[in-house]
Amino acid sequence: VVTRFKSTKNGALLAYLAYYPNKTLFRESVTEQFWPDAEIEAARNNFRVALNSLRRQLEPPGVMPGAVIVSDRIHIALNPLAFTTDVAEFEDLLRKEQNAEDDDQRIELLKRAVNCYSGDLLAGWIDDWIESERTRLSDACLSALRRITRILVEKKDYDGALQYAHRAVSADPLREQSHTNLMKLYVAMGRPAAALQQYKDLVRTFREELGASPSATTKELARQLAEGMERLPERSDGQTRVDAAPKPAAKSVGNSSSQPVSARSIGNIPLQFNRFYGREDDMNRLLNSLKPNDDTGHSVRLVTLSGPGGSGKSRLAIEAAARLRESFHGRTWFVGLAETADAALIANSIAGAMRISPSPQQEPFDQVVSALSGSPALLILDNFEQIAEDGSEVIQKLLSQAPDLVLLVTSQIALGIPGEIEQPLYPLESPDEVGSPQELLEWPSIKLFVDRAQSARPDFQLTARNCEAVLQLCRKLEGIPLALELAAAWSQIITPSQMLEKMNQRFDLLVSPRRPATERHRTLRTAIDWSFQLLSPDLRDCFARLSVFHGGCTTSAAAAVFPDGATQVMMHMSQLRLRSLLRSSETDFGIRFWMLESIREFADDALTDEARVQSEKLHAHYFSEIARNSATALIGPRSAEELEILEEDHGNFRAAIDWGLKNDPRLAAGMAASMWRFWYGKGHVAEGRQILLACSEKAQAGSTDQLEIYIGLGRLAAAQADHVEAAAMLQTALQIATELKDTERRLSILASLTLLGLEQGDLARTLALSEQRLQLVRQEGSIVLNAIQLESIAPLQRALGRFEDAERTVKEAISIRESLGDTWNQ
Repeated sequence: VVTRFKSTKNGALLAYLAYYPNKTLFRESVTEQFWPDAEIEAARNNFRVALNSLRRQLEPPGVMPGAVIVSDRIHIALNPLAFTTDVAEFEDLLRKEQNAEDDDQRIELLKRAVNCYSGDLLAGWIDDWIESERTRLSDACLSALRRITRILVEKKDYDGALQYAHRAVSADPLREQSHTNLMKLYVAMGRPAAALQQYKDLVRTFREELGASPSATTKELARQLAEGMERLPERSDGQTRVDAAPKPAAKSVGNSSSQPVSARSIGNIPLQFNRFYGREDDMNRLLNSLKPNDDTGHSVRLVTLSGPGGSGKSRLAIEAAARLRESFHGRTWFVGLAETADAALIANSIAGAMRISPSPQQEPFDQVVSALSGSPALLILDNFEQIAEDGSEVIQKLLSQAPDLVLLVTSQIALGIPGEIEQPLYPLESPDEVGSPQELLEWPSIKLFVDRAQSARPDFQLTARNCEAVLQLCRKLEGIPLALELAAAWSQIITPSQMLEKMNQRFDLLVSPRRPATERHRTLRTAIDWSFQLLSPDLRDCFARLSVFHGGCTTSAAAAVFPDGATQVMMHMSQLRLRSLLRSSETDFGIRFWMLESIREFADDALTDEARVQSEKLHAHYFSEIARNSATALIGPRSAEELEILEEDHGNFRAAIDWGLKNDPRLAAGMAASMWRFWYGKGHVAEGRQILLACSEKAQAGSTDQLEIYIGLGRLAAAQADHVEAAAMLQTALQIATELKDTERRLSILASLTLLGLEQGDLARTLALSEQRLQLVRQEGSIVLNAIQLESIAPLQRALGRFEDAERTVKEAISIRESLGDTWNQ
């Protein structure tokens, strides 16, 4: 997808080649046309540079060279099989319309043609060849719109004619004839008030844009309308008047006594200047909910798109409305409410977006209801969260008084209105593993990043060299559309790898270098702050305190970080979730709440020093208690389940230990002593060793915590085959256990040392340790353990050639088994 070019010359060159597909173009003549003032060699070099840049964009990795741009030493062209243009399709449809067999076929071809015309040819470009062609194509489109209108009037399809008459006015508001045709059509439909309103729009447009007035003929038409004339004057040129057809019964479009709605209010969905990616499932669900049903009407009349700032709610709503424009016959409006602070002003904002002229006889709400009544209409209310509480009542009144209205609301909080369908938006997906560039581009987050990077640096490509960095970046940005766009905007000056390095200063990187459509989307921080400022003081405090959790929490854990307990915490968390600042998910062990990392970092910045000290201490003590309680479970029959429970709070345990190392060393040592079996059981061996080593210096000398830490260090070192370190740590642990007279742990440590000796092949040392363990067993008086230990010693004695000792050991073991009646082992 190419959205911009390294230079305007590059774009103009591609446009020129595409515009003249059937013309033989010579390299020299093209070079001279685009660089007329340059020296010959400089011009040729400029041409080669531009052509190479275009090749990189149009023939990226995976596309055969020459598949799009065909050139030799003399000629230059685009491969006609590799591209199409809207201009070619537009002109082909107009040619076919001239030879159409009947009006129905002619209308169909004209409709397809004007739908190809999405605006002026290469708007904003000023080359001479573009200017002349732009005027020619614009005139052709206006002519087509007028022909459609005339044919539809002749067929008495006045609603259809009205749609295309409006399009003619919108296509060129300074063409007076388009305005007068629309006025006459309104009269033919029995809507003289609307005709007069159109005249007022014409007067205002001419005054603002040209400093002029309409012609005398149009003024006379307006005067006669104002006097209530039912028929229009004959045209001096003798042609058929627009209202020559018999006047149909006026169709009800709202209250006939209401202030007429300006023609400009027939749809106002904002144009978008970049591509829409991902959200296919979200889009399909939204379209299925909103699309009118010819048989049953609308079963869903209110859909709320919810999600945090930057998640793409507004863009999805706009894209859906654009696709539904024809289903609502153009009656689709977008109303931005970001600057509306009072719910009482919602109607005013809607009226302003619909270009409804104020009336002293009617309230804005009544005018809006009138304009939205009579036929299906779709209204998007964007950024509703700051007025959601009081604005819900306005929404209910709108839906009840305008029965044909469908509302699509974007908000960080659901409205809680009966019949509302909430559709939450989640981050864009990213793959778990690196694949080829072609495979990665199947994922929406990667697609979005690459597209926006190409907007900043036109010849940016996803390659085997940078694809891993792009993937890691998209994953670190959690698939948040705004974050991806802000990061991609820096592609002009830094690489994806350099962006990754800057992720520690996330909010410094995620600042748009270009001014966006809304200032609050210029930085990710500003977008989140928009949500934060809408919270009550209690909710702000809850939001900030929850930032101490890493990887989420349960409601019980959340309550633990509040000094006054859990009285309001569940209610506050529910409100934060409704406002999309907190997310929830169900696990095998209950409901967990969590924040996107970007939001958590913002919340952390919002935490006051006093609240931070308090919350982090409470957090650490809560998870210290959890760790202590888990120590017994990790060696019992529920150990597998306990490991999974602890894994969910892995980040929280890590944060609590870090806090303890700085503020309460004994707490940190106690947690480490309790958790080494978790690190061992879940494979977090390297991390566990690092933490245990740091805590070994903090533990109280000769304490049980110190003993468990050294046991853990030995076991984790052994798991990494670091036998020397493992033996040293276990020997230290054995010494501490001996001093503590802890026989149970001495037996366990000797068993670990014995296994370690076997793995190292040191049979003599292993035998010595086994005999030492045997002595402890005999002191404890356990007959069964005595037999088991003897049975482990005999093979070692035999392997070392001590056959007589081995025979005596085996006979002693047999005797014990015989006394126990254990025939199988005997």
